[in-house]
Amino acid sequence: AGTTVEALVQQSADMLIPAEGYRVGQVSTQMSIDSVEGDVPQLSFKAADPIGSFFDVATPSISFSPPIAGNVAEILVSFQALMFINGSETVNVTLPGFLNPTSVSLSLPPPVYESASSSSHSSSSSHSSSS
Repeated sequence: AGTTVEALVQQSADMLIPAEGYRVGQVSTQMSIDSVEGDVPQLSFKAADPIGSFFDVATPSISFSPPIAGNVAEILVSFQALMFINGSETVNVTLPGFLNPTSVSLSLPPPVYESASSSSHSSSSSHSSSS
């Protein structure tokens, strides 16, 4: 009684996170306890780590202009997010193997809707989206 309990569901249980991600304040995830000392009915979790997601795995895309290896290029990163991206948040883009820099943070102008597209100038660097 009064002791914090942490239970870990191992990856080996093959429990998949929903494809649409997990939102702050999402009340659909619940737990209950069946106990000899007394049952606890379904309760929503008060805190959870949010997990963003893309509308379709195929939607993140990247293009280069001009598309010439070893040159500086304009890079267009495009994606459709399932979650709202707040104007104060950034989209971090990383492409290992590219130079000067290998990652950038893109600030998106408010208001940012459920789908977003951004472009960035970067010398010999390219970007893959993560949010």
